[in-house]
Order: sequence, then C-alpha cells, then structure tokens
Amino acid sequence: MQVGDLVKFKTGYTGIILECTEDLGVTIFVNESDIPFKNPTYMTMGFLQRTAEVVSSAEANSQSKAR
Repeated sequence: MQVGDLVKFKTGYTGIILECTEDLGVTIFVNESDIPFKNPTYMTMGFLQRTAEVVSSAEANSQSKAR
C-alpha cells in the first residue's frame, strides 16, 4: 500500500492514502460524509493491512509514466 491508493475497509468505508511514514504510520482521508471519527484519520500500516484492501492502485492509475 502506498500514497494515492484507494482502499476499502471491511466496514465498507473507502479512503485514499495521503501519507505513509515509518514513525507515524498512515494518514487516510475517508470518502464518507458522516463518520464517527476525525478525518483524515491515522493508523499503523499493520492495522491498515489487516482491515482494508487496495481497490485502485495509484501506480496503475498514474497519468504520466516514469521515463
């Protein structure tokens, strides 16, 4: 999982990964209007991997290819 990936949680929420750091974990903006937590939200990469799956990869959707 990396910055720009669209993920879907087991709860049904979807979100986009905004930032990944070794120290702080992952910052995700959840694409829902009525959520019971702070948005964007923060979690460890391990927790994200256990509770969500990538539904759209940032790499696959890139408009510009690296040369």
